[in-house]
This record gives sequence, structure tokens and C-alpha cells, in this order.
Amino acid sequence: MVQQSTHRIIFVGGTAGCGKSTIGELLTETLNSQPSSISDDNNKDKTGKLAISPELGSNSTQSSVFIEGDKYHPQANIDKMGHGIPLNDDDRWGWLENLGKLACQQSAQYENVIVSCSMLKLAYRDLLRKTIHSGSDDIGVEVFMFLLYNDYQVIYDRMTRREGHFMKAEMLKSQFADLELPDLTKEHNCFKVDCNEDSPDIITSKVLKIIESSIHES
Repeated sequence: MVQQSTHRIIFVGGTAGCGKSTIGELLTETLNSQPSSISDDNNKDKTGKLAISPELGSNSTQSSVFIEGDKYHPQANIDKMGHGIPLNDDDRWGWLENLGKLACQQSAQYENVIVSCSMLKLAYRDLLRKTIHSGSDDIGVEVFMFLLYNDYQVIYDRMTRREGHFMKAEMLKSQFADLELPDLTKEHNCFKVDCNEDSPDIITSKVLKIIESSIHES
């Protein structure tokens, strides 16, 4: 079993509109809450709040921190997306590497670092893992990656109702073209999470259960 002192970096990814920021924030909030045993009712305690196991949480209100990946895009990327131009690999390498380095820095202070980041391609996820492993030799960091998935039409409809975000709904098709869903035989601790019409609480419960199952199998 992984000890409580182990630090974790948890990436929540997927296309625009999949809910990765919402789930990342809720996951962080849950991990910062008072730990309790897992229940069978969608991972909720008697008060209806999401429950977590002692291996994942801490009594400290600062056991976990959330990093909103989109906030770290360089202005050139934001301008490009704002004009409806999809990012290419060259636009993303530096951003991904910086996110990996930032996550490593934060993992020295927090047990759980949660990062929202599209990480659509295997190559993007490989770069994140490489950056973290090269920068966390003295910490002992375990990396988890989750790609939230839903049908194109469901996310497209959601995007057309979304305001104040630089990602254009018309660009969603290019993101689905880039999307490479994880293969557990090739990527350790990388999981597809089918969202369907589930609430954020239920999706977060799915993520927590996968992490806890992985910890108990270690």
C-alpha cells in the first residue's frame, strides 16, 4: 500500500467543454476535506458529501492544490485560439513542460497536486511524465492521468452555450481529431472516464475510486 507521505500529481484532461476544470476543482476540494471511509453510495458519507479514504486525504486544509492549466498558456497561444486557430504540437510543448515543472514544484509542498490540462495526445502525456520524473527525484511522486470523455455532440452543445472562454466551439472538431484515448497496456495510471450525463460529484467519485483502487493494489 502507498504510504500517506507519498505525493501525487493528478492530471484531469480531455477536450474543451469536458468539465476538466470543474472536476479538478471539486477533486481538490474533496481531497482537502476531512478524510473518512469509503461508502457504497457513490462514494458519499452520511451527510451526502463526497467521502475519501485516509490514504488520499489529510486533516490539513492544505493537503491539495489545484492548477488551472489554461491559465499558463502563453499569450500567443491564447491569441491563436481566440481567433479560432487550433494549436499545433509546437505551440504546446513549452506549455506542457512548464505545467510539469510547476506541478513538481507544488508537489514539494502538497500531498496532492491536481492539474487541469487537455493532454489529448499520448506524446503530450509522455512529455508531462518525463518532465515530472526528471524533476521529482527527491520527492517520490506518483502520477495519475484521467481523460474525461463524452460524445462530440454532447460537448458541442455545451460549448455553444459557453461564454467568456477563448476556445471556440468550432475548434472542438480538431480536438476530437487529436484525441488519443489511453491504453492501460501502454500507459501506467492513465484512465478514460466516461462522463455520460453524470453529475460532477459522480464523475469525481469515479476518479477517486480509481486512484484508491490503484493505491490498494500497490
